[in-house]
Amino acid sequence: MNSVNFEKTILELRKIAKRNTRDKSKKQFDEELFEGQFFNYIKEKK
Repeated sequence: MNSVNFEKTILELRKIAKRNTRDKSKKQFDEELFEGQFFNYIKEKK
């Protein structure tokens, strides 16, 4: 594997890791923010 391909591979891995990490933290933020209020709202609507 030459250095150009190696650098491209590293950049792709960083993009994937950043995207997945952001999605996970965003999901966790949504759960913390809406956990009580949002689920109570849904229960009241039923």
